[in-house]
Amino acid sequence: MLADLASALTPLPEAATLLGVPEPVLRMAVEDEGDAAHAAYHNSKQQVLLDIRRAEIRMARAGSPLAMQLVKEYVNQMEAAE
Repeated sequence: MLADLASALTPLPEAATLLGVPEPVLRMAVEDEGDAAHAAYHNSKQQVLLDIRRAEIRMARAGSPLAMQLVKEYVNQMEAAE
């Protein structure tokens, strides 16, 4: 369920409410790299963000000025992280 919420880009406070757990408990689990919640949350979130970037790249290739600008920002972020 947490992975599904993360893939919908649900903020942690909302996810905690939907899961019926206190937000601090969920936050601690998500931050703990040894907890299964960490992998479920972060992997799902990163996958949907990757899907969004890929869609924006397709739109940029099709000529969308806004998508071109976003893709340029992604390239800058990528190069800064290298």
